[in-house]
Amino acid sequence: MRSMFLALAAIAAMMLGSTTAQAGFIVGGVSFGGDVQNNATGTVLDTRNVFDLSKTSGSGPYASSSNGGYVASGTPWGTFTLTNPMTALSISSATFGTFTSTSLTSDSGSSGIVNGSGNRTLVFAGGFTPGTLFAAGNFDPTSADITVTLNQSTTNFGLPGETTFFSITVAMTSFNAPPSTVPEPASMAIFGLGALGLAARRFRRK
Repeated sequence: MRSMFLALAAIAAMMLGSTTAQAGFIVGGVSFGGDVQNNATGTVLDTRNVFDLSKTSGSGPYASSSNGGYVASGTPWGTFTLTNPMTALSISSATFGTFTSTSLTSDSGSSGIVNGSGNRTLVFAGGFTPGTLFAAGNFDPTSADITVTLNQSTTNFGLPGETTFFSITVAMTSFNAPPSTVPEPASMAIFGLGALGLAARRFRRK
């Protein structure tokens, strides 16, 4: 029995030693503007390459670095391609971070689109892993939604050499990540201490 007691004590000590404080989630929002591949033909329903995403506004940790946040206005993000059908999205930058979608939750499709005008809005659900701008270790990966709006406009409409132009806005809202199904180290430590207490009680009765 003594050996069992000592083993349980060692396990509980290891669990306590492995507990770490959670860094916390990024809760806030950020918006980007960018450039879009422009073709002489096509609509916002076609595959589009997006590049030069640059931050235009933000709240919480995404606010300007002069306003208690981490990310200054104009901070760039990565490039990405919206393929048709547009069902997935991945954007990555070492400094800003990485968003990877898990599902497409909304797509306005062809609603409101006519020759030369209209927009398409897509909402992707997924996760955001912060980059080096967010002081490594201060934040955990966070659940996030990204709204992508492609706007279409045409110049010289109906004339030779007409060109269809596009613009894009990308807005991300992030919030607390869902609870993990894997026991946290602190929970495991509490369980270990409980087992240790029961073992000690039985040991005293012997």
